[in-house]
Amino acid sequence: MQIIGLEVEPRQTGKGLVHSLRRSGYVPAVVYGGGRAATAVKVKTRDFQKVMATGSGRNNLLRLESAGAANPPTAVIKELQVDPVSGNYLHVDFQEIDLTEKLHTTVPVTLVGEHAVESRGGVVQHQLWEIEIECLPTQIPDHIRADIGKLDIGDSITAGQLPLPEGVTLVSEADEVIVSIVAPKRTVEEEPAAGEAAGTAGAAATPAEPEVVKKGKKEEEEKD
Repeated sequence: MQIIGLEVEPRQTGKGLVHSLRRSGYVPAVVYGGGRAATAVKVKTRDFQKVMATGSGRNNLLRLESAGAANPPTAVIKELQVDPVSGNYLHVDFQEIDLTEKLHTTVPVTLVGEHAVESRGGVVQHQLWEIEIECLPTQIPDHIRADIGKLDIGDSITAGQLPLPEGVTLVSEADEVIVSIVAPKRTVEEEPAAGEAAGTAGAAATPAEPEVVKKGKKEEEEKD
């Protein structure tokens, strides 16, 4: 896997400063791991967006470059906070890693062959969108493919049945269902009973009697 360079700069901490930082085009971040104390940094929003749109996205290996750093650390995105409304990146945690040590991460599961299933009348239910794995940082796959093209109604694929690349170990429970194929739902409308149908028709054919308004007594009371 390619290591992508990403420039980070030191920053001051504080709630008010964080809001100002975002408005000025930066994402606040922190770097930890590697036996060092956690360090508050910032990264340009546009640079971070390019990283997220490249290669493995969140699973990219990053070289955190900064001015004056002779040996920039290699890191992964450990935690990412995103605004649920705007989709803007709010904060990111970078974890420094050792390329010779295995790490625990998640990768997305993509389906192949959906059209073949649907052409046979099956409905695809994608239940688990990512799985947890363990491997060396350089062996993290972009995604795991689940080929469902030959599945029939009633069939399913579990995490343990996914084809994993060499060197990648499954951490998720093997019996977790990734995708299942079900029959389409049919809406059955109940027909009214013969008596009910006749009663309904009769009611519709007979006009409602007009309400008789008895004004006599009221008018007498008003005259008194």
